[in-house]
This record gives sequence, structure tokens and C-alpha cells, in this order.
Amino acid sequence: FSAAVESSNDAIITMSLDGTITGWNSAAERLYGYTAAEAADKNIALLVPEDRRLEIEDTLRRIGWGESIEHSETERLRKGGQRIEVSLSISPIKSPSGATVGISKVARDITEANKTRQVLRQQTEELRRIFETSQDLIMVMDSRGFLVQISPSCDAILGYRPEEMIGRSGVDFIHPDHLEKSQQEMRAARRGERPKISDTRCFHKNGRGVWLSWLGTWSEPVKRFFFVGRDMTESRLAQETLRESEQ
Repeated sequence: FSAAVESSNDAIITMSLDGTITGWNSAAERLYGYTAAEAADKNIALLVPEDRRLEIEDTLRRIGWGESIEHSETERLRKGGQRIEVSLSISPIKSPSGATVGISKVARDITEANKTRQVLRQQTEELRRIFETSQDLIMVMDSRGFLVQISPSCDAILGYRPEEMIGRSGVDFIHPDHLEKSQQEMRAARRGERPKISDTRCFHKNGRGVWLSWLGTWSEPVKRFFFVGRDMTESRLAQETLRESEQ
């Protein structure tokens, strides 16, 4: 048991009921910067920022009542004063009679994990805002070609609200003359071929044709097709009018 504690990647600390440190493994040395000799007989307050001191009183009181605390996220101090974010699991140590005689604490450094989560949240929020405000049509389809997500711009471009399109097959909105070409491009995307811009004629809710300039890709990890289409209807009409005028 002692060997397992000493080789653990998590910091394991034991304390008396008043918070005096009685045990300190190698992972605790790496996490907090204090050797076992430096930490021994010191109060656990050594590791606690001033603005977190009330946590100690609450923890000691709850453990004294026999409670356990699982995965509590908080901040602690390294030797030198650097703050780190940790996840703590704290349990009472009991005698054979059942009396609480000490405290066991397991700490894991989650500083980098929290930074990563924060970056991911920020990126997700940025992508959500792009998706929600894009004037281009952004569509996500599953491997069978059914729509699982579509940008709100579908209302302005195709006349449908997102909820009217989600769950339907993408081919429902493509002109029959362009259907085979679109399916070929989806198969090419799934094979990993480099995406190419393609002009496709689609149907507006009112029945008129809408020309979209597409760029599509396949994501193997999430098994999804991603398409971005720009409405080129007015541009094509302008080109046709110009050609007629020239003729």
C-alpha cells in the first residue's frame, strides 16, 4: 500500500484532524514544490491562498463529521507563491472502532486541463457566432446525407426555417438535374479528395431556383459532411442579362 501511494501520479497527503500534515508522497513534492521534510508537521494552510482559508475550516468540520469530499475544484499555492488549480478528493481516516482519527487528501493538478477547456469554450463560442451570423448557408449532414444542423441564413436563402430542414435529406432541396453531380461530389469528399467549388441549383421554398456555390468536406472523426454555400442567384441572373444584352 505504501509503495502504491509513493508511486501515484496524484499528490496524496495525510493530516491530523487539526490540519497538521503527517504524510506527503513524491507526487505532492512535484505538485507543491515542498519536500516531505519541509511539509511535515506544517499546517495545510501552508498551501491555501488567503482568500481560500475558509475552505479549510469547512473541510475540517465536514471530515470531522465523517463526510467525504469528491473532486472539489479549487486553487492552491506552490512553494514560491504560484497559484495552481487542483481537484481535491478528501476522506476521513478511521480507526477500527469507526472514530475519525485523520484526513486523507488526494490532489490532481488541473491547471492545464482548465486552460484547455477555456480555449475550447472560446473556440466553440466563436464558431457558434460565425454559424449564427453567417450570410452563407452552412449545412452539416450525417453519413446518410440527412441534415443535422443548418445555419439560420437558410431562411433568407431558401425560405425555410432551420427546424423545417433538419432531419430531411439534403437531396430534397437539390434540382434533379444537379442531383447526380452532388452525390458524386459527396462520395469524393468522403474518399478524402481535395474539395472543389461547385455550382448547384437548389429549390427555394416557393419553388423558384436558387444557385449556390458550394464547398464541401467530410470529417471522418465525427462522420459528418460540412458544406458552405454562397447564394449566387443574383450574380448568375446579372450575367445572363449581360449576355442577352450583348447578343
